[in-house]
Amino acid sequence: MTDKELAFVEFLPDGKGYRASIRLADIERFAGDWERKLQRGANAYQGMVAAMLAVKSEMTQMRAQRRPIPARTAWELGNRVLRLTSKLRSSGLQLDGLYDHLCRDLGVKRMWLEKVIIFRTHIPRKSAIPGDLPWARCRDAPRSSAYRILKGESL
Repeated sequence: MTDKELAFVEFLPDGKGYRASIRLADIERFAGDWERKLQRGANAYQGMVAAMLAVKSEMTQMRAQRRPIPARTAWELGNRVLRLTSKLRSSGLQLDGLYDHLCRDLGVKRMWLEKVIIFRTHIPRKSAIPGDLPWARCRDAPRSSAYRILKGESL
């Protein structure tokens, strides 16, 4: 499915979960199945946000205990973002304002989120990251850090 065939979706907090909404013009793309697709998208968004919040909480605990946050943990958060976009695509949806939604629902700054996603985008496998590598060594230059990791260079 190409990006032009995907309907832009917005998720709004709604009590215990999220409510999905799309433009009226996009409803016809779903041939009468739009309510189920939107509910599936909202469920996917809610589940992945909960998973991302769990990783963020783990990172917050490490920071509070003055333990270095592993680069693999930051990679995992970025991986969950990519999994979210993939799940939405499979339902014919794409998030209208990915960073705005996630910054709102995760309570993080946009630049930090961008760096996590850039880092994950350039490293295809978590196992490629040395287990003892702290995120602090990668966060300022995530793209070049990722390239150096893949080349086997030390940081």
